[in-house]
Amino acid sequence: MKIQHRYISAHVALGSAVGLAIASFILNRYQIDTSILWYIAQCLVYAASMFGVSLAIDSIKKIVRSSNTPTNENNN
Repeated sequence: MKIQHRYISAHVALGSAVGLAIASFILNRYQIDTSILWYIAQCLVYAASMFGVSLAIDSIKKIVRSSNTPTNENNN
C-alpha cells in the first residue's frame, strides 16, 4: 500500500509539472520563466527518487527472500 502512495505522489508531481509548463508556455507568450523550470526540475527529482526508493526496496526484499529460502544443495 505504501508503494502505491509513492507512485501516486510521483505521478501527481509529474502531472503538475507538465501542466504548469504547458500553462506557462501558453500564457507567457511561448516563454517559460526560470522559476517554472526550477519547479519542473524539483518535480522530476522527486519523482525519480520515489521510483528509485521503491525499486531499491523491492531489490532488497528479493535478496532477503532468496537468502532465507533453503536450497537443495545440502540434501544429497
